[in-house]
Order: sequence, then structure tokens, then C-alpha cells
Amino acid sequence: LIMRMTGPQSFSEVRTRAQAERFFGEVFADVLQLCPDLVQQYLDNPTGRFATTKLSSLSVGTVALVGDAAHSTVPFAGQGINSALESAHILSTRLAASSSSSSTDAMDRHSSSSSSTQSAISQAAQPIESTVSFTATTTAGSAAHCSSTGLPSSSSSSSSSSSSESWAAGLQEYSRARLADVHAMVDLSTASYESMSTLHASPWFAWRCAAQDWKCRLTGRPHNSLYTMLNFTQHSYSQVFGITNAQNTPYRFGRIA
Repeated sequence: LIMRMTGPQSFSEVRTRAQAERFFGEVFADVLQLCPDLVQQYLDNPTGRFATTKLSSLSVGTVALVGDAAHSTVPFAGQGINSALESAHILSTRLAASSSSSSTDAMDRHSSSSSSTQSAISQAAQPIESTVSFTATTTAGSAAHCSSTGLPSSSSSSSSSSSSESWAAGLQEYSRARLADVHAMVDLSTASYESMSTLHASPWFAWRCAAQDWKCRLTGRPHNSLYTMLNFTQHSYSQVFGITNAQNTPYRFGRIA
């Protein structure tokens, strides 16, 4: 169950058994017939929170963040694992480009102690935006996993120093190449929730879809839906965000969908 934390039809209004029975009876009456213990399940499970995070950089020095540690987001675009795999690939190519050896060899050679890694992570993860989102779930979620790579804080040889510099340069290139896309992915995920929760039931949204269909027929050019671009093209997240905004500009006021 996903709802807002406060306001009409929110978790703040469904706290007691009587409130839960009334809510599910009004909103999910058909589900109650299939799950007679639905109210009890709701009361027995804790309410979790979804959060979105944007960082000013994905790396600091010899440490980089990948996956949820770098860009936690709501799951409504279905891009969490996809974006993490893309980030891992880009990280690997940037490390290989900045080193004379393969990225795997570099990672093996430069694994750091957990204390130095944790210290660098705390510096890297300074958020420019970190907010608990408007959604929550009644099932307990697992903690986000932090993937990181690091180097010892000191080196006794010139070769190690040179290696540290190339390693840090590779991580910086990874951050520069990936930052705009992970920010766009977070925005697209949030927009997908807004679209599903509010727009699809709106007459304005139905009119916009009809207008887009008419435009496609008139021009002979297909409309690139958000779902299609995310799942069946090679467009980056920032490209998808830009194309979607451009397509929807004539039909919207201040939102993407």
C-alpha cells in the first residue's frame, strides 16, 4: 500500500482498526473479499518511507558511490537496478581509461581498509537534496546497500602515488559522466508516481493523450512515451527527460508525465 504520509487518504488518517476497516471498505472493497485479514495485516506491519537523494558529486578523492548510495529514489520508473548496472559499467570504463591496467586489476590493487573507506564516504555523501518523499509502504524495507571503492590514505612509493592520482581521476570522470543522468533518473521516477497517482484519472490527461495521438497522425511522427524510451531505447536518462519535456511542453503546465 502506497500513500501520502499526511492529508486526505493518507497514513495519518488510517491508524486505528475502525479507520482501517472504513478505509479498505471504501477504497478496496473487492480486495477485502479476497483477503479477509487485510486489516489485520495492515495493522501488524510497520509503515516505511521512500526517500529520494541527489548528491553534488558521486566521488570524493579515491572513493565513489554507486547504486542506492549515490541516487536513492522512489521505485515507480523501475530503474533502480538498471541505473546501478549502468553506473557500474561507466565506473569500470572510466577506471580502465585512467589506468594502464584493467579496472578489475585496479580495484584489486587499491582496496582500502574499512575505516578509511567509511571516512571518505561520509565526505562524499554530502547531499544537495535529500528528502523523505510523499510516499510510504506498510511493508518493512531493507536498508540501502552502499557500493564504494577506495584507496589507503597514504602511500610510501612514487608508483603508488601515481596510481592513486590516476584512480582518483578515473572516479572523477565517472562522477562527471554520470551525475546528470542519475539526477534525471530520480526526477523521472518521481514524475512517474505523479502521473500514475493523479494524472491518469484527470480529464485533462485524457485530452492531452488524444491531442498527442492526433499530432502523431497529422505529422506521421510517433510519440515517444516515457516507458518506451526508458525500457526499449539506448537514450540516457537525461536525454529521456529532455525529450519528454519537449514533447509535453504544449500540453502541460509545470510538470512532466
